[in-house]
Amino acid sequence: MLKQTIQGLRPLTVSAIGATDGDTTALISLMAGKVEKFKNVGEGGTAVVAIPSPLNKKSIVVGKKDATGRLSTMFSVPHVKPSKTFKDLLADITGKFDCDYVLTTKCEYAKLKFDA
Repeated sequence: MLKQTIQGLRPLTVSAIGATDGDTTALISLMAGKVEKFKNVGEGGTAVVAIPSPLNKKSIVVGKKDATGRLSTMFSVPHVKPSKTFKDLLADITGKFDCDYVLTTKCEYAKLKFDA
């Protein structure tokens, strides 16, 4: 997998499935900005054999207030474990997630945009 960063903005991940080392090297030579090659050695969670009904989608706004106003961004999780409460989400997100394109700015609050 490749991670591309241009002018310090949020990196984009490119996955070249089935690519050989030569293919990946050729792809890196085409990409602008900083390109890092990494191997995905594991992922979290357990496989779900059927689509959960209903889906427990959460859209979360994270941000931080500063002297110039408010920095914020939003992200969505397609399905959150039913056993997770909003209090659990807050503990997992607050202070750990970036709240804007400056990668060193961690969020100080998290709010649900809506439940779906």
